[in-house]
Amino acid sequence: MIQVPRPIFERNSFEQGVALFERLKARGLLIAGAHPNANVDGRADLVQPENKQNLFNLAHQVFLREAGSDPQVVVQSRAFGLRPNRPMPKADILFMTSEGQASQDRMSPLAQHVIQTLQEDGLHVQAIDGSPATAGFEAGSVTQALYLNQTRNKEFLVLWASLRARARYQWQTENLLQESQFRTLGIPSIVTDLHSHLTSLATQSPSPAVPDGLRTLIARYVKYRDTLALQVLPQEWPQFRFARLLEQNSGQTFLLVSTSRSQLPAVANLTALESTSAATVVSDGVHQDRIDHFISSRAGWLEFTPVKKEGAP
Repeated sequence: MIQVPRPIFERNSFEQGVALFERLKARGLLIAGAHPNANVDGRADLVQPENKQNLFNLAHQVFLREAGSDPQVVVQSRAFGLRPNRPMPKADILFMTSEGQASQDRMSPLAQHVIQTLQEDGLHVQAIDGSPATAGFEAGSVTQALYLNQTRNKEFLVLWASLRARARYQWQTENLLQESQFRTLGIPSIVTDLHSHLTSLATQSPSPAVPDGLRTLIARYVKYRDTLALQVLPQEWPQFRFARLLEQNSGQTFLLVSTSRSQLPAVANLTALESTSAATVVSDGVHQDRIDHFISSRAGWLEFTPVKKEGAP
């Protein structure tokens, strides 16, 4: 179960929670409905131990109770920022369980899977180990963690994300500036999910070979938002067709690069992480798992190879 107890106060913790829900194929998603300072008496701050009686906690307890003895892990999406006179953690994500476990080996298999998934997505994950940079973060005193004493085979895991890590989950649905840039250049925009769009093309032909010069221009736009790089695309590469796709599930934007020969387009992630912008995900056809991995990892490119027919070497 994914929980977002401070979606308004901790910026992009909501988007991070939704992304984790989809990426981990979680069974539940619980989101607070108010700013933690909405009430003068502090009752809206759901992570405080004294705030026990609310709908958020009730749903949390019912979820764990109805699971019986089945293993479950509750993951809270939190955020950390600058702290005056304290060293900043170098990690993208800090984590700790309600039992104070700082070693993945001692965590449950489900909790280990959460950490491994974050690492696979290119994030630097660090356990809260009592070092000066991680001091002050804890999970055991969070209200929702207190109920675990009444359960069996349950674990509570808190993920604190840095500003950089949270920025990767920021949705682009309201990015009107980018949309206007592409519209001015005559590059159409599509709002759909990437897998459905690629499936609708009804072709399994491989991606076109994208020249290095074209890749360099797109990489320049991704890194610097250099609109001059966009302007050059249709002029210097008239043999290619371009389209901007806004992925309605993840909120990410992609540039589809194709030709007129009914090939699957090569896909460039316009919101790729700088650390993974050079990475390429290769798939032998339109497979949901490979496309999901491309989206969640924020790799730079998705390309397709010819699908091997049965009996072919």
